[in-house]
Amino acid sequence: MLTAYRNLLNFGPLTPYVGAGIGVAYHEMDEVYFTENPFLTNRIKGKGTYAFAWQATAGVDYRISESLVLDVAYRYADLGKASSGRMDNAGFINPRVEIDDITAHEFKIGLRYNFGSRAPAYETFK
Repeated sequence: MLTAYRNLLNFGPLTPYVGAGIGVAYHEMDEVYFTENPFLTNRIKGKGTYAFAWQATAGVDYRISESLVLDVAYRYADLGKASSGRMDNAGFINPRVEIDDITAHEFKIGLRYNFGSRAPAYETFK
């Protein structure tokens, strides 16, 4: 997924940011059974599909020191939908089994450490 982030205003050690991304997700669905016993029913064959994917992020960085930053963020990701094949093991054509709305709500907390040269100092908003 190709994602771009943008820092918003700086408030001393706090820097809120937003991000957005687009990309492609690949979903692979196994065979689909309509009973718990796979020997008593036909099985619809699985299939791999590509889907449009996108995400949106909002977070805030808190500078602990010159090289250490605490990052707290929320991300919503939509990975499209997945579908099965149409042919079953008896050779009949069936409607596809589809799973819509493969999405995720994620909250993350992390530490970033800047190796090498010192991180740029924060500028205050004027």
